[in-house]
Amino acid sequence: MGVRTITIRRAVAGVAAAAAVSAVALVATTGPSLAAPMGKGRIMLCSQGTYGSLLAMHWPDPPGPAVGGIAYTFIVPRDSCMAWNILKGVESIEVRGQWNTSVNQFTLGWLLVTANTNPGVKVYTGGSTADHAKTAYFRWTQA
Repeated sequence: MGVRTITIRRAVAGVAAAAAVSAVALVATTGPSLAAPMGKGRIMLCSQGTYGSLLAMHWPDPPGPAVGGIAYTFIVPRDSCMAWNILKGVESIEVRGQWNTSVNQFTLGWLLVTANTNPGVKVYTGGSTADHAKTAYFRWTQA
């Protein structure tokens, strides 16, 4: 399979939500190599814009009265990268940015990836939060 890169750019609206790390344990590693391939079920996030970014892993509601869930990664500071295992049962991942002036966040877009995604995924956020984040974007590569 060749390398697939997708870039998404759009104006985003602020989402007022404090991102506390979920009780679900997320295994993070700091400083992964940008050139290193990602293994099955892994995801790397690199904040290359003027703002920090994070991922929200979503899994669906199971049958019955139980509810699905969401687990947040740590906020990756600008000019940094972190990598995690995609949690079992996750069906989609929301890419978020954090405003420089508050703890509020904004959604950049979504990825449909799972713990079985092979090879893993690298996500890069960029642009600026200036002018209501009109230049904020994310792109991803599976390689």
